[in-house]
Amino acid sequence: TASAARFRGNTLLKINLQYPGEALVKAQIEADIDAYMAAMARLGINGAGEPVSTSTLYYDDEMTTAAMASELDVSTATLTNLLRVNGNLRRALGIQVPTASVLRVNFENAFRDLAVALGVGR
Repeated sequence: TASAARFRGNTLLKINLQYPGEALVKAQIEADIDAYMAAMARLGINGAGEPVSTSTLYYDDEMTTAAMASELDVSTATLTNLLRVNGNLRRALGIQVPTASVLRVNFENAFRDLAVALGVGR
């Protein structure tokens, strides 16, 4: 087996930079776990069940007008007013009334048109 005592100078420095030690690696893993769990909590996933499937299902859910407005960074009233007067956007979302919930896939497909109509990102 290799021993650190066999290495000197620059070689030892390179090894130490490449392999920072068990304590540092464990600390980074713990930080990664904490960040992951915080992200799951923001999605409303409490750690029960398999997280990848659970978070995937979150994106398959229907979206409310408030959720769509939040992702577009506008108020719910602003989005509702736009949908009230723009039948093309309602059709793109697959809804007849401006306050109906929509499938996320429809929202994603209509996102660009909604953003342009709202002047988002100018």
